[in-house]
Amino acid sequence: MSDLTVVNDDGVQRVSASLATIHDNFHSAFQTLKTTLAQHDGAWGNDNMGSHFASGYVPGANQAKENCQTILDNVGTLSGDLVTVVE
Repeated sequence: MSDLTVVNDDGVQRVSASLATIHDNFHSAFQTLKTTLAQHDGAWGNDNMGSHFASGYVPGANQAKENCQTILDNVGTLSGDLVTVVE
């Protein structure tokens, strides 16, 4: 077993740049999603049917936004961490 670890600096830089692009694109799409959701918040009304709809929809929508934020944060962190590895 070898004690030598070889890192392809150029390859890591390319992957990091690709992840940064993915992060930026995802960030833009996520911002659009949040804006659209905010614009339509409460569109279901406050009557019995609207309240019933909201009780199922709102928690799921909030969880989806949290999950998207987690993905965004993690991809951004990974992109930056890869650059640190090859420095």
